[in-house]
Amino acid sequence: MIALSLPYPPSMNTLYPSNRKTGRRFLSKRGTAYLAAFRVAVAAAGKPVQPLSGRLGYRLHLYPPDARKRDLSNCLKAVEDCLTKCGVWVDDSLVDV
Repeated sequence: MIALSLPYPPSMNTLYPSNRKTGRRFLSKRGTAYLAAFRVAVAAAGKPVQPLSGRLGYRLHLYPPDARKRDLSNCLKAVEDCLTKCGVWVDDSLVDV
């Protein structure tokens, strides 16, 4: 089991804005900063030697920083993408639970 304590994830719209000319998505400065914080937390928690594979499940506790309405699925995708980019698991398509 890996336990991580991270800042509240930014919205996917903030993480991956679109280039106005090409329409392609890219990782924003805020996204790069969040990914860097995520990498530090994964390293401190002890990243697996090999990325986890097979059918997976995870538990996520979110504590919003304020009382604004938020879209939970935006947070899930941001965390799952970072877990993939940090090499914790092979891909978020392996998550069942």
